[in-house]
Amino acid sequence: MKNKKKNKIAFQNAIITGVFKKTFWPWLFIIAAVAIPLYTYECLLIEFLGADKICSDTCCSNFFSYTFHYTPQIDKMWIVIAGLVAVAILCRILFVRKRKLIVSADAITYKKGCKVRKISYSLIQGITAKRTRLTLKVPFKKFKIRRLKNAIAVRDAINAQIQASNAKKATEKAVEEQPTSISDLPYNIGINLPVAAQNKVLYFQNLLASKVITPEQYERYTQKVLATELAPAEEK
Repeated sequence: MKNKKKNKIAFQNAIITGVFKKTFWPWLFIIAAVAIPLYTYECLLIEFLGADKICSDTCCSNFFSYTFHYTPQIDKMWIVIAGLVAVAILCRILFVRKRKLIVSADAITYKKGCKVRKISYSLIQGITAKRTRLTLKVPFKKFKIRRLKNAIAVRDAINAQIQASNAKKATEKAVEEQPTSISDLPYNIGINLPVAAQNKVLYFQNLLASKVITPEQYERYTQKVLATELAPAEEK
């Protein structure tokens, strides 16, 4: 129950989910298992209705009784059919595994059979998509996800999340490196400012460090602050 709840939450938080092609080849054994008896009984029916049947009308009054002439061959046919069905079931269990791909805001979750891999965006060194194949390159390993219908869309979504993650890290780093006092400014204004002016200059300095404003705008704003705050003192 807990796993089902986790899966539901993961799908709800998914930005995009992978759409996989259905594996058809195990059904070929089932198709063969159905086609063999149909073809066999069709041939027997043609023989029964034609002039080449191996017994007289008094011996075999209906088609069902006529098939008893081929009992050994029919028994072997059903053994072959049972073998084909068994092979189809084994192939479905051993080689066809249910897959899920979920791209969320924090990581990529890929499930194949019972194996679940969670890949963080910080580990991805490269990503390529070609038709129905998606390749994720992480340290010392490559994840190749095949038969993915929307491989291109998944790649674009992952790239968008990587860029968002990098931008978030850059913003956090810029915030950490922002000056916390007027003495931490990278260049000296050259005047002992009042506390109110210091706070205003520091505010614009933080905007400059975060790249919200340009150096030209910063210079214009600080000059305006200096002119406004120092004007009363000069008049006195």
